[in-house]
Amino acid sequence: MHGELNSWWRDRWPGPGHRNAFEVKQRETLGVASAFDHDHHGRMLAIAGALRSVESDRAYVEMAAHLALCGGGPWPGGARVLILGGEDGGLAFEALRHSFVTEVVVWVTDLDGVALARRHLPAGIAFSDPRVTLVSAPPAGSFQVILVDLLADEPVHAGGLAALMAPDGVCCVAARTALGTQASGLYAGKLFAAAEALGPAERAVVPTALSPGCFVILHLHRTDGGSCAVPLATWHGRHYDPEVHRAAFALPTWWRGPLQICAEHVPDSDPASWWHEATVELGTSQALAMSAVHGEQSPFQLIEIHDHPDFGRVFSLDGTVQGTTADEAIYHEMVVHVALAGAERLPRRVLIIGGGDWGAAREVLRHPEIEQVVMVEIDARVLAVCEDLFALGKPVDPRLELQVMDAADYIAQAAQQGDHFDVIIIDATDSTEPSQSLFTDNFYAQLKVCLGEDGVCVDSDIVANSLRGASMSRDVHGWPLADLRRVRAAFGAIEAYISRVPTYPGGLFTFFMYSRKGVSRREPRRSVEARFYNPEVHRAAFALPPWWAETLARL
Repeated sequence: MHGELNSWWRDRWPGPGHRNAFEVKQRETLGVASAFDHDHHGRMLAIAGALRSVESDRAYVEMAAHLALCGGGPWPGGARVLILGGEDGGLAFEALRHSFVTEVVVWVTDLDGVALARRHLPAGIAFSDPRVTLVSAPPAGSFQVILVDLLADEPVHAGGLAALMAPDGVCCVAARTALGTQASGLYAGKLFAAAEALGPAERAVVPTALSPGCFVILHLHRTDGGSCAVPLATWHGRHYDPEVHRAAFALPTWWRGPLQICAEHVPDSDPASWWHEATVELGTSQALAMSAVHGEQSPFQLIEIHDHPDFGRVFSLDGTVQGTTADEAIYHEMVVHVALAGAERLPRRVLIIGGGDWGAAREVLRHPEIEQVVMVEIDARVLAVCEDLFALGKPVDPRLELQVMDAADYIAQAAQQGDHFDVIIIDATDSTEPSQSLFTDNFYAQLKVCLGEDGVCVDSDIVANSLRGASMSRDVHGWPLADLRRVRAAFGAIEAYISRVPTYPGGLFTFFMYSRKGVSRREPRRSVEARFYNPEVHRAAFALPPWWAETLARL
């Protein structure tokens, strides 16, 4: 599949059998550090094969820095900041935005990355600030804020780290998550165990798009045992603001308890030979170490099932991943429960457009108040293959009615007959050929007719924040965000919420709610606890990064 992608540069992360792949041009290599140019995402920096910095993606560095700096303190006398790692300058750049920061000490043992950051990255300017000092040995004194960067390997033991913290100090340690079919864990850096010795920590979740790869868990330790969940200082960045700050502490259900620490290991095969996804429009793809289980060309699309050592079964259409048994709960729970649990009036009738893997229907039917679910899937072979081989669990429920036909034709007939639904879920592919009949002015006009007065229609897509602005996966077939503009013209009201799905690479996964009267589902009205979803995650999902909220406001 798409053999030309085998020559793209692949990140060492997000995991041993999973790589993000990028079409890049190399600028300079120094030791184990490399600087790249990417057509859409700007400058990139990799160290020892792991992507450390992406110009268009500020999520990780802004959240790691400002959760500690805005949530800690207050420090009337100013704050000294120690950064372990941080060769790209991103954490230092963010720390310097606060006037109460008096000094930033960056402790790195390999200066090659710093040299490239100075020459090639916008954040590299931080190393020229007089408040910044570079050291390669333990610094003197104590610090109000300690930021431990991902993959930092500076030689600090538990007692040494504790000795560096001031009595009113806060330490933020970052680790990548590892999702598997059996458990969720962490790929923790060498300093994670040292930080654990500091005592209890609050846990925050950062959904990142490209760097450092999907979800990052931040553990925040305060010397005084206090909380960082409420910002005491106000800052607004590209990704961070006070609402996003608070939302970061809403933990998905499967990350609430103890997390298994996973050790990095070298893959058994060359990633260049792995299956590469066909999402190439933004110069970004993913490679997965998989073995083929089934493949067939239906009358509509290529259907494939693979096995992956960590993600389990992987279901793809026309070379694009639709879901895995390890992470499908994120998408299916968020696309269903926000709309249903957030409704003031109990929804009775639900329409699912697509949904051939059966996951959305499974989640809808968890709600006992639902009287009827109509599922309209165009491809009978998708239904059969997923029932046999993807096995999310085909619901056996008299409330479920299946229609195998083009959803555009079904909606046209329903609109003509005056049929109404309380919730409509568009669970269709966003870039493959069978879905193109759904992204039209006529379809949205008829969809509005089929929606109840206080109902909502839920749609979704990957949204990338490149240097050229926001764009969606389906934009390969038109101008950026053109489809959202069609929806705005038809409905007038769009409410958005976000999450991340590890195997939907390249951007934040955004859910859009279209309504006739601008109804909101921001607040859960009923308590639902699922594998990923819970009421806290529900509320937090509506805290949009400023760059995305501002883009939607300009539609």
